[in-house]
Amino acid sequence: MAKCRLCQKSGWFLSLNKVGVCATCEPAYIESVNSSVRVIEQSLKIAGSTKRLDTMLSRYGTALDACKRLRRYEERGIQTLSTHHPSEVMRDIRQERLERVEEWLDDELLAARVKSQAATTASATVRPYSKLLEKMGDIYTELPDVASVEQIEVRIRREMDSVRLKVEIDRAEKLAFKGQKKRACDAYLDALYLLRTDSTPDEEQAAEIAIVESKIKELGGEVPGQAPD
Repeated sequence: MAKCRLCQKSGWFLSLNKVGVCATCEPAYIESVNSSVRVIEQSLKIAGSTKRLDTMLSRYGTALDACKRLRRYEERGIQTLSTHHPSEVMRDIRQERLERVEEWLDDELLAARVKSQAATTASATVRPYSKLLEKMGDIYTELPDVASVEQIEVRIRREMDSVRLKVEIDRAEKLAFKGQKKRACDAYLDALYLLRTDSTPDEEQAAEIAIVESKIKELGGEVPGQAPD
């Protein structure tokens, strides 16, 4: 006995199309599939060409939502795409999205580096990295627990740590050059605080920490947590 895979209607004389859908359900099925395919194609085209992160994430999300609509047919054994199952397309879209996000982050990190190097004020040298990190929340909303994205964030934070440290060291060196020992010592203490509290592990900054501590002592200051010589 024939049985429609959509409405579950059955009968000896029920006519079904080649994917197992009855004549009553067929028009809505065809419209749903065609509409979803158009959305997927258009969304992927935009997502693959835009430079805007919000547009990229939004369009990939739209494409995935359309795939989910098609997957409901797949779960009932109804074919919707000629060569792939919707679940396979979703997997490919997620992989493409990840690659595009990684590419975007790499490009934006390079741009942040260029802006930082061209900056003329201390705050302006750090701002490009801060703005880039603000975008990570949007990315993690769509790609939670993705190791490769987390690794790029670590690179951004460590590069920002390095820039912030250079700002503090430059300030301390200028004060020392001017003979303002007390203020220079305070500036080196600020640099030491930064080294001990930033996101980069202390063992990776051991050389920088040792140099800053020696500068503090040279200027007559005491290194917090160490007994005076």
